[in-house]
Amino acid sequence: MNNTILALGLIVLISVPGFAHANKQNLSTEEKNQIERLLNFVKKSDCLFIRNGDKHTGKDAAKHIARKYKHFRDDIKTPEEFIELSATKSSMSGQPYWIKCDDNIEIVNKQLSSKDWLLAELTRIRKVN
Repeated sequence: MNNTILALGLIVLISVPGFAHANKQNLSTEEKNQIERLLNFVKKSDCLFIRNGDKHTGKDAAKHIARKYKHFRDDIKTPEEFIELSATKSSMSGQPYWIKCDDNIEIVNKQLSSKDWLLAELTRIRKVN
């Protein structure tokens, strides 16, 4: 009888949406803060974001990346994984995301992969902290 009740209880808990992830904490507070700073960096950027051949503002790119972050949140355990899963390439076409910044001397008139651009910013954020 006790085993039956225990088994039924486990079935109920497993079937409740979100229960398995309710207490799952993949990222530390510091890592979540780093991701928020990366999203803000993208949002405030004057660079063009090239996604599947189309150009987007920083604000639009940040919205897109935030949606992908929400989708992949349970799979992300580090800020680097956030960059890889949410801000590196199109999930549909597999094409990489590119950054073009006309006012940045290091990459003037050239494209830089969003992955390299955001990893460099993550390094800067960590040095500041």
